Amino acid sequence: MRDLLERTDGIQTKAAIRQEALRLFLRNGFQETTLEEIAQAAAVSPGDLLNLYPSKTAIVMQDDLDALVLAAFKAQPPGFNPVAAFRNALRSVLSEAAPEQSAMVRQRALVIRNDAELRAALLTQFGGMVDRVAEVVAARVGPGPTTLAVRDLAGALVSLIMAITLSASGDSLVDLIKRSDEALAQLEASLPLAAVDLDDDRPETHLLRLRDGRQLAYTEWGDQGGDTIIFQHGTPGSRLDHEAAQELYRSLKLRVITPDRPGYGLSDEKPRRQLVEWPSDVIELADSLHIPRFGVVSLSGGGLYALACAALIPDRLLSVVTTGSPAPFDHPGAVAGMQFPHRAGLWLVETLPLIFEGGVKLLSGLIERHPAYFVDNLTDNSPVADRQVLTTPWVRSSVVATLLEAVRGGSEGYDDDLRVLTSPWGFRLEDIRVPVHVWHGEVDAVIPLHQARYLAETIPGADLTICPGEAHMLLWNHLPEILATATAGRQ
Repeated sequence: MRDLLERTDGIQTKAAIRQEALRLFLRNGFQETTLEEIAQAAAVSPGDLLNLYPSKTAIVMQDDLDALVLAAFKAQPPGFNPVAAFRNALRSVLSEAAPEQSAMVRQRALVIRNDAELRAALLTQFGGMVDRVAEVVAARVGPGPTTLAVRDLAGALVSLIMAITLSASGDSLVDLIKRSDEALAQLEASLPLAAVDLDDDRPETHLLRLRDGRQLAYTEWGDQGGDTIIFQHGTPGSRLDHEAAQELYRSLKLRVITPDRPGYGLSDEKPRRQLVEWPSDVIELADSLHIPRFGVVSLSGGGLYALACAALIPDRLLSVVTTGSPAPFDHPGAVAGMQFPHRAGLWLVETLPLIFEGGVKLLSGLIERHPAYFVDNLTDNSPVADRQVLTTPWVRSSVVATLLEAVRGGSEGYDDDLRVLTSPWGFRLEDIRVPVHVWHGEVDAVIPLHQARYLAETIPGADLTICPGEAHMLLWNHLPEILATATAGRQ
């Protein structure tokens, strides 16, 4: 007990010394302040001060948050790419920091910014920080910590956080978490290795500024010269949705592009968005990439967005393939056979929207804090066919990563998706003239089979493929055939 009290007292003493030292440095200047003045202000003897801090520079260079961020970085689940894992670690540490710790971070940064000697010391410290971060990055992506690409990313992460902290040092109103998220998003969009995963796949994330000023984020997979498919992710979901490794997409000579819908991932929110507005975003994306025509494939809740494209931008599409897609909920018997939680959610969004919104926020918070638990719980309540897919290690890690990315900015994207699902879609299925292929699992418990039958019977010329014994996650079992079907219109 005595040792514990002594250790606690030592930590408190060091914190008091740093607090008083930073106050004096900011008031009198770093060079002008003496160790004796710091000892007097902190009510310690000069000898005790020197035992704890051999120099004024050592006081400033100590950063209590560094070790916490590094530990949180190491603890992130393996399914996350390095930037996502680092962002989550940084967000966790900063959000849990006490007000006095946050104040000390800003004070320390301001002292360093104002003194050339301290800026030089920070640069000296930089190499060691990169070494430590590179070890964690290497453990996540495979190549060793001395690999140039790994060190480039580690250096970028360390430099970015240094720059953010120093730039925000003089403004107590700057939200460090928000500033860090924005900077890391730019890094993720510009640095291919930022999204490298364990099998060395390197999807590229890009940011597109739309005409109305919103930012649209998307990833690209596969063969840049191949036929293009624009994939509509599930609900909730994100641009990180992918159903295969790069090699499969390349072998099929396909270019697969997945955008974040508004409010998801890195895409800006569009308050009260309507389903019929989405195809114009898709057209701006295709035009920016000089893609004249493309196929569309969707997963689950992405189906209504795929069908909106079929209805509203038919001249740009080759074919549309939906998998596990819902139908409009305004037809008789739409919710028959749905699992109770899904029926209850649909009822709440229509009748008690404020309670529903609160529930979505709670659920999004659960996903953000415990994404793997969310997927495992989903698995426990899924048909056997879905459990077999979701327990495949790389599929599970992919789903965990895309769910976490879906709620990175909050619950708005998820909330809007569910509101759009239960609202009038704004177009008639009977007016669709693009080839539509409806794929559905026979034992789907999320979206019952009768909804797929309704789509196939209502959309002119649509065909229905029912997969015996399969459920909501059937896309993984038939991916090559589905992707080929989506581009068949080119022939």
